[in-house]
Amino acid sequence: MSLKPRAVDFDKTWSGLKSTIQGVVTLSKVNRTEWNDRFTDVYTLCVASPEPYTNQLYQQTRQFLIEHVQQLLAQIQEEEKSGLLRRYHEMWLKYSQGVDFLNKLYSYLNQQHVKKGKCTEADLTYGIFTDSPTRMIEMGELGLELWRTEMLEKVQQSLVDLVLEGIRKDRQGTTSVQTTVINGVINSFVLVEDPKFKLPGDPSSSITFYERAFEERFLKDTALYYHQEANKLISTSSVSEYMDRVIHKLNEEDMRARRYLHPSSYTKVEAECHKCLVADHLPMLIGECSNMVEGDRRKDLADMYCLLKPLPPGLSVLADTYESFIKRVGLTALSNLKPDTAHLDFVENVIIVHKKYKEIVSSVFKSDQLFLSTLDKACTSIINHKVPGQRSTCRSPELVTKYSYAYIPTR
Repeated sequence: MSLKPRAVDFDKTWSGLKSTIQGVVTLSKVNRTEWNDRFTDVYTLCVASPEPYTNQLYQQTRQFLIEHVQQLLAQIQEEEKSGLLRRYHEMWLKYSQGVDFLNKLYSYLNQQHVKKGKCTEADLTYGIFTDSPTRMIEMGELGLELWRTEMLEKVQQSLVDLVLEGIRKDRQGTTSVQTTVINGVINSFVLVEDPKFKLPGDPSSSITFYERAFEERFLKDTALYYHQEANKLISTSSVSEYMDRVIHKLNEEDMRARRYLHPSSYTKVEAECHKCLVADHLPMLIGECSNMVEGDRRKDLADMYCLLKPLPPGLSVLADTYESFIKRVGLTALSNLKPDTAHLDFVENVIIVHKKYKEIVSSVFKSDQLFLSTLDKACTSIINHKVPGQRSTCRSPELVTKYSYAYIPTR
């Protein structure tokens, strides 16, 4: 082929190109020769003499895609509710793949006319560039944008209703949930607004279409569901049973989020669930801390730690309760020291208390620094304790010294 600019009959060239585009976006068979010819046509139109047909080519392709998506929309709107998600998903997979191929076919236009005309941060900062409805964007981006405006924004209410219904069924253990379909539909909300295509400095980039159209409703629905679940569990369970079931539900919801949602939603879902199941019922949980510590209920304490860890105020209450308990246990162990063996009993009892509760801090509280500090403070209080009404000075230096001398070999 000749790379020199030449006169071109736009209507004739577009007629052949349009036929191939139809095959590309519908994933019909397009042979290599036809593909190469149409690739050449795009180049020829973009460098035509005396004037390039770049804008005309862009606008005609845009109009073609609009009409194509509108035809698909008409089919979706005729679909029964029971088959709507699956039908939309099938159309989306075919269309998105077709648009990707179309983007490759228009690679010359994208590279030489669109990317060179894109603004930079400096353009926006100094007011050299302003966005306008007539700006050209890459063909792949254009296809996704038109799917959003001509399809998703018109059926998103119905789609989101069905997706939320499917996720509720999943939470209730229904096995007939269309996992792949629901995930694909949600993914389409993300992909129609690919971040790499956003204008630098565009204020709208602070919140995505996925967040506006789907995530906000999903989080509200999730909060409502787990608020109701928490009330049911509280009315039928002890605190120990409640914690066990809540941890199970939090783990399930985390797996569910990873099965259906975009990664940007994971922490938001976790926070919403934790608020409804734990933070909103913090007084009830904290009220049981003392009984768990006193009863040495290690499984319950481990569950309590797991639930309170994201909530510093609640975790501090648990740590303070545990510190008071260790201090009381230690002082009780040192309350009746015999005069002859006081130095031996003092040191050995302190070691026993520290060893026992350090093992518990390690196994139950995962060696959390807060609880290691709690153990250190409790043991410090035990060692430096002064008995009211007796000698005002602390006896621990004297007892530790005697203990040391007892183990120093005499010559």
